[in-house]
Formats: sequence, C-alpha cells, structure tokens
Amino acid sequence: MIDAQGRIKSARVGWLSGSPVCGPSRDSATDEETHWFYRRSVDTRVVSNAVDKTRVLFSDALGYKFSGSADFGIDPERLAPCVDTMRDQVVFLHGTTWASKHWPESEWIRLMGFAREAGIGVLLPWANDEERERAERIIAASHWGQMLPKMALWELCGIIGRSLGAVGVDTGLMHVAAAMEVPTVSVFGSTSVTLTGAMGKHVINLQADYSCSPCRKKICSEAVEGTPPCYKTLPAGKVWDSLLHLIEEKSE
Repeated sequence: MIDAQGRIKSARVGWLSGSPVCGPSRDSATDEETHWFYRRSVDTRVVSNAVDKTRVLFSDALGYKFSGSADFGIDPERLAPCVDTMRDQVVFLHGTTWASKHWPESEWIRLMGFAREAGIGVLLPWANDEERERAERIIAASHWGQMLPKMALWELCGIIGRSLGAVGVDTGLMHVAAAMEVPTVSVFGSTSVTLTGAMGKHVINLQADYSCSPCRKKICSEAVEGTPPCYKTLPAGKVWDSLLHLIEEKSE
C-alpha cells in the first residue's frame, strides 16, 4: 500500500490493513510521525511541487523511472459522456475549503462579465449549499452563466474535460482540468504556486503579489469583509487575459 498523504490518519489506516506501507520519509511527510507506520520510506524532497512529490513516491515504490514531464495521458472522450450543450464552454471552479483560498465573489462576477462580452458560455459546478448559493449570486449579478446540477465527480470530470477552458482557485477540480490539458488559470493567494501549483500543458498559475503571500494560513487576519487583501493583485481582467491567451495558444 502507498500512503501519498503523509498524514497520521492515512498512514495508520494503511498500517491497520496489514499490508506493507510505503510513504514519504520523515523529513518529507506532512506529519513526521508517519514513518513509524511505514515499511519503506521515500525522500520526496528532490522536487518541490506536491504533484511531483507524489509521482516520485509512486515511481520509487513501484519500481519505474520518474519522468520530469507532466503528461498525464488522459483522454476526455473516455470519461463520462457530456451533452453537446455543455461542451466548449468555460468552467469556473469557485469552490474550495480554506476561507483564505477564496477569490473574492466580486471578481468572479467581473470575470463572468468578460465572458458575457465575449459571448463565451460559463458553467458553474457546486458541491454544497454554500457553493450553490455563491453560484446563484454570481449568475444573478452578471446575468450570464449556467449553474450545473449536483452530480457525481465522474460526470463533472466528463464536462470539464470537454470544456473550452477553466479558471479555479487552489482546489482539486482545478488540478483535474489542468491534468486533462484544458486551458487552465489558477488563482493563488494564501497558498503557494511552487508547492501546489497546477501542472499541465496549458496552464498559467497566478500567485498574488503581496508581502505575506503565500502565508499558508487558513484564515487571513488582514481580511476585510472576509476578503484577503492579497487578491487585489489578481484582478479579473488579468485572469481573463491569461485564460484567453491559453485558449488561443491551444487552438494554434
């Protein structure tokens, strides 16, 4: 068994399974105590990005050579089917966990305005009531976009894989879009592009240019009405221009 998380909860579950567990070394893991649960440990500090760290771990554990290139080989047409009306639109991946990772709702509305001016359709997925309500507010304020129904992850991946482009905060679905070679712009404020930036052929990772960014804190002590000041350096216009650049680049 391979523990890619390097956390006590995942390492202990692996150990309880009775199978030999391989995981990141004491100096590489998030929780250094995890090494007590591993039969074998791998030093993943040779790379900086979390995606590459996982790839190093798996290559060592399974005995194949790690390649620096990030070609994930995903064929969108082998994913869940996607109706024609949901193809070739832009997906806004606005949901995330930490309060400090949320891009201001006002910027999502402005971004939606740019899409409306360009006549580009936008899809907004959601996973809980908070995200559904945010999507409703964004669509109502911009008079544009379509909120997706709640669906299984597999179905959503089928839509994302056939989209024209994606914009997302530091969240798993943003990484999914990037891995499927969808033109993807990521927005990072409190978290680090170096550590968890998206990887793919058509990706632009935008890091806030602010004195304390990335602070890696779940809650921003300087937030005004819930909005961290670092996101002022990542306005919707910059994000939209980056997305258009990637879309045009892929179409060439």
